[in-house]
Parts: sequence; structure tokens; C-alpha cells
Amino acid sequence: MSGFVLHPDANNDLNEIWEYIGKDNLDAADRTIEEIYAKISSLVASRTTRCANAVTCRRNSARRLPQVAPT
Repeated sequence: MSGFVLHPDANNDLNEIWEYIGKDNLDAADRTIEEIYAKISSLVASRTTRCANAVTCRRNSARRLPQVAPT
């Protein structure tokens, strides 16, 4: 995981998702969390490459993804 830091609430949500799915299938729980992290990474990367002004980018990211902060 690189390029972003999860808000503690988001991290707790992901832990709860993993635990819920993991009750039935640990491999599926791992895959689900990996897919979520991959999607977040992709979104952060696409925002970073599209932003010409770092301040504007941070403001837009904060509005649209309140649980994820670019690093």
C-alpha cells in the first residue's frame, strides 16, 4: 500500500469487512481487501496524474474521498 493513508474509520471498516467475509472464507476475505486497496490505489494515482495544482488536487480529493488522504 503506497500513495495514500486510510482514515482510522476506513481502516476499521475494512477490518470489519475482512472479518465478516473471513467467517466463511479466509481466501475470499483476503482477495476482497486486496481488490479494495488496488482500487483505492488506482483512484489515488489517477487523481495525482490529473492534478496540475497540488493544492487544488488535495481540496478535490478531500471532498470526494474523505476517508483517503494522499501521502
